[in-house]
Amino acid sequence: MTRLLKNFSRWYRLFCGTSFNVFGYGAIALITFFGVHFVHGEKIIEQPSASLSWNAPAFAQRFTPETIAQQIYEQMPEIPKNNQYISSNTGEVMPQHTLISRFIRYHEYIKSRPVVFRLDWKLTLADYLGYNETMTQERYPGFSTLTENPFTEDRELIKSLTRNQRNQLVDLLVSVYQPPTSPSEEITDSPPIENPPSDNNNTPSTLPRRGGANLLMP
Repeated sequence: MTRLLKNFSRWYRLFCGTSFNVFGYGAIALITFFGVHFVHGEKIIEQPSASLSWNAPAFAQRFTPETIAQQIYEQMPEIPKNNQYISSNTGEVMPQHTLISRFIRYHEYIKSRPVVFRLDWKLTLADYLGYNETMTQERYPGFSTLTENPFTEDRELIKSLTRNQRNQLVDLLVSVYQPPTSPSEEITDSPPIENPPSDNNNTPSTLPRRGGANLLMP
């Protein structure tokens, strides 16, 4: 490369009559770069960026009181829906605003009770029946979103359910919120551990019989 530059400088002085300066070296370097780039066909290929998949798995889907209530009504269609109330914002009937959805909202959001224990659902039922904590209209679901508060009618409908229906309702709610346990997570009863036989084979001592002391006399 050095010899090529010296020869080019000599030729440049012969034909141009001037000395080869820094500009000439820069021009040669630029020509060499473009020659290598285009002759060999080098080019930069942009790699496609990896796209993130935001498809959440089915089990991560968030359940709402409305979707839970729909599952309950599929199992217990005899429970009244009481969903004829009108929205105070749109003026339209809200069919998804059902008795069971409000029952769930009161339990989960108003009282902040767990949803996976039967006892907590029993306490909520006791509220509706008037045996536990006092319910107020101002804190009942639908008070500020519906044109008519369903508080009184909802309580009467819950009271009209039989004991078996209330128990079935609690069982269904717990089963929906609490996923089934996989077989690997189930705890099986281990067989009882048998104690190894004792090495001490000593027989129990017997009491001396009557008159046994006479045998020791000479």
